[in-house]
Amino acid sequence: MSMPLINVPVLIKELDEYTPCIFIRGDRPQQINFERTSKLIYKIIKTSQAHFVHPQQEKVVEALRFAAFKHRGIYRKDEFTPYLLHVLETVCILIDQKVFDYKVIISAIIHDVVEDTDATKKEVQERFGSTIARIVELLTKHPNFIRRLG
Repeated sequence: MSMPLINVPVLIKELDEYTPCIFIRGDRPQQINFERTSKLIYKIIKTSQAHFVHPQQEKVVEALRFAAFKHRGIYRKDEFTPYLLHVLETVCILIDQKVFDYKVIISAIIHDVVEDTDATKKEVQERFGSTIARIVELLTKHPNFIRRLG
């Protein structure tokens, strides 16, 4: 399978436009976030290139852009770590478990956009198709859903 060239440093810089807090250099915690994010993006792109055809690789990049844009300004509970890191780490857990299904990877990249941002199921469906929209819906916590443990 031939691979289109994806310039990962350029992609990282582009994602920086949506979540600049990740890539601000200077203090040590932000440098750590930058290094973690870069490593995760490289891993996702490398996996995409190794396992997916060109149109699927393009959709992976589109999903990364979409997730970064939608999660702009959203942080983890520590109010410092960009939420996008959670998204990237989730995808890399799947990769580590040898999950190389294109639709599952895309769904993992955008799994929290409907729950945590202004994105809608319709928007996800229009951009990524009905199967991915359904997976995202299944992963979304609904406000009227009460989780029962036990």
